[in-house]
Amino acid sequence: MVKLKTGIKVFAPATVSNLCCGFNSLAAAIDGLGDEIIVRPSNEEGIHLTKIRGDKKKLSLDTDINIAGVAAKATYNYLRQEGLISKGLGIALELNKKVSIQSGLGSSASSAVAGAMAVNEAFGRPLTKRELLPFVAQAESQNHGFSSIQSAASALLGGLVFVRNHDQMDVHRLLLPRGLCFVIFTPTVRRRHWITRKDLPSTLSRAIAQQNAVDLAGMVYGLSISNFDLVQRSLSTSWVEELLQETVPYFDELKSATSGSLGMGISGMGNSVFVLCHNTFIAERILADMNEIYTSNKLRFNSFISSVNQEGATLQ
Repeated sequence: MVKLKTGIKVFAPATVSNLCCGFNSLAAAIDGLGDEIIVRPSNEEGIHLTKIRGDKKKLSLDTDINIAGVAAKATYNYLRQEGLISKGLGIALELNKKVSIQSGLGSSASSAVAGAMAVNEAFGRPLTKRELLPFVAQAESQNHGFSSIQSAASALLGGLVFVRNHDQMDVHRLLLPRGLCFVIFTPTVRRRHWITRKDLPSTLSRAIAQQNAVDLAGMVYGLSISNFDLVQRSLSTSWVEELLQETVPYFDELKSATSGSLGMGISGMGNSVFVLCHNTFIAERILADMNEIYTSNKLRFNSFISSVNQEGATLQ
């Protein structure tokens, strides 16, 4: 049995996912943005979500509904079942929601990871990060209605991850060259169209499927040997981009501003855009050019440059 720790804060980073050729299989944790959970003592047994900040009153405090609560509760129940925590103990969780909902930057994954991490840290860290993945995956599956763990895995473990099989949690961190960074650009205008996975084609032609497979292999191999030309060629196409680009005003203009980068795409199901760059010098020029496109058209946006977060979820 362990002594309960409260008054602690955990952080789970936002993520960039799909990366053009890696739909539903690639995701990278990013720096500078993520959800936080503060752990307080509770007089009642179990997990209690008592406050949410930054959600614009969109999220429920019900731990059977809120994804952070679902992951936290699943972790807590496992620890109780295994006899790793004493009966009668409870904690109150406060969620600082900093990753915008439906921004394409892994909002639900960040919350789920923070919830599982908070419980694990509060009770003395009996589980490794990788051992927390099933509880995070359970929460993500409940939220999305299907198994999809690439964003959750990268937020939890850090780095760029490849998921070979979601149900088997066959997750692998990939080798990355030094200096690699992202430009993250998120329009904050009201979206006229919401694209979900139900809107995606149920089948792909043999030619598209084959091209996507070789691009994914090329990107993974190119990154592992720092062959930026190969990475750039592998990021040049995306079968899902044609559907998602309508979520991003002036998409073509933004893409024209990314010369010199390794590639641009839409993160998740939109509407955030990522640009993968060799270094921050190129990223800073691209960021300024993209900002100018929206500023000149009087559109609101958030943008920043991020390296790949190698730590994943942390105790702050």
